[in-house]
Amino acid sequence: MFPILEKNDLAAKVYRYVIQAPAVVKKARAGQFVILRLYEDGERIPITLADWDTVRGTITLYVQAVGKTTTMMSMMKAGDSLLDVVGPVRNSKPC
Repeated sequence: MFPILEKNDLAAKVYRYVIQAPAVVKKARAGQFVILRLYEDGERIPITLADWDTVRGTITLYVQAVGKTTTMMSMMKAGDSLLDVVGPVRNSKPC
């Protein structure tokens, strides 16, 4: 489980999340993303890493509620947990 430490409403259907994910932070690099899953049998969705804090072991994600899973995530709050955060996954090679 990956606890949501902070959630901020930024605009209509746009949210900032700070999530405890120390294993992800150890390998995080610019341009990478993580794969999230909210619950067992839930959809796996890719979200870009916006920031990370190596001291706190947290990642920051910005999510716009546009589909089923991101809308469900928008109803979560600080203190709730994500089932899976996998990654970071590499970015594509520069041209």
